[in-house]
Amino acid sequence: MSAGHTSASGDLATALEEIRAGKARAVYLIEGDEFLCRSAAREIVEALVPEASRELNLVVLDSGASARRVAEELRMVPMFRGEKAVWVQPAEFLAPRKAARGNPFAKIRDLWGAGKQKESARRLLALAGRVGFPLAGLADRSHGDWEAAGVELDRSDLEIVAQAAELAAAEGLEIPEADTRLLETLLEAGLPGGHHLVAAVEELDRASPLGKLCLSKGLRIERTLEVAAGPRGRTGPADVRELARELLAPLGKEISPEAARLLVSRAGGDARTLAGELEKLASYVGEAKTIAPEDVVELVPQVASENFFALSNALEARDVKALLSAIESELSRDTHELAILGGLASAVRGLLAMRCQLGETARAPSYPEFERRIWPKLQEADKAAGRKSGHPFRAFKRAEGAMRYGRRELAAALVQLAEADRGIKRGMDARGWLTRAAVGLAGPAERGRS
Repeated sequence: MSAGHTSASGDLATALEEIRAGKARAVYLIEGDEFLCRSAAREIVEALVPEASRELNLVVLDSGASARRVAEELRMVPMFRGEKAVWVQPAEFLAPRKAARGNPFAKIRDLWGAGKQKESARRLLALAGRVGFPLAGLADRSHGDWEAAGVELDRSDLEIVAQAAELAAAEGLEIPEADTRLLETLLEAGLPGGHHLVAAVEELDRASPLGKLCLSKGLRIERTLEVAAGPRGRTGPADVRELARELLAPLGKEISPEAARLLVSRAGGDARTLAGELEKLASYVGEAKTIAPEDVVELVPQVASENFFALSNALEARDVKALLSAIESELSRDTHELAILGGLASAVRGLLAMRCQLGETARAPSYPEFERRIWPKLQEADKAAGRKSGHPFRAFKRAEGAMRYGRRELAAALVQLAEADRGIKRGMDARGWLTRAAVGLAGPAERGRS
């Protein structure tokens, strides 16, 4: 995880060492990925406040907390002597109106879609407070109102705003007070002895008076996954090595560079997901000290955001040049060879399943015919398998692609891919195996195929 470059910046290890040495800061500002910030904040508050005192001397606040509420908690003397910490996450009052790292409404949308409507509503109210919108009439705010306030949202998001405002009214939620002056005054004067503010935020408003004060009065810790440098100046995949060291070193384990690259290729760049997979891998390898690529292949499913559309499209078109180009493009993005091979195998399995559904059909069906005769069968099969059906037109394009192959060809292709998998794992030329697989898969059709 990266550290920032201001004079008030540091890292988690430094912060913990200072606390243990009796040199705790008044303010800890943790900025970046929500999951990584939460894990760092938890370690800091646990180091600051002894376990026996946490029930009374540790105050945990969420996105609904205003700066005034935080200041009041920081001023309050605890019932028992000792260190006191106020942990706020996410500290929405420290976030900018318009985020440089992304759309602030995106998290609201994601939480609502994930079924976490109450937390989504709290964040919406915090955002509304920052831009000066009261709760009354919030549901009636137009797309133009939000745009004029510097918030980018889709017109479809207005429905989320309306439902969240209704939920807020029903649950008695309020827009947090936007006035930060009480907390600013408290920080300027200095917190009471032994009191600490631990605030986590995805992005800090550095231009605000409160943001500047937090930076000047405490330690800023940045918690983000580094992005590895890609070839020819391109942005590469997430670099999981430091996160792996943080999680695995206490267990006496490490992950090989190849396995780390493969893990990101298969699991994606989400820190929470990667941490979970690393913990599972640590248990899986048992007494072994190093997590190897074959361990990742065996345990971690291919769920990364890359769906290898170019590979699938080239296979469906039976275009060997396009397939070779798609493979080269994935390699240039530092995608692991085994992940590419897995993408090819997934596409071939999809084509084979579709070819079997089409039966002895001699020609590709028209779209209306596909919708009437084949699509209902695919939906039934998906339902029986507990899968969500995709879009019928996407399935139709796969059917068109499947008709360019025979069933025996596709079955033989899976055997060929299994051989390539064994070859690559034995350390043989991975690029050569991928090239041979591509030519074998999308090369000229066999005569008399079925």
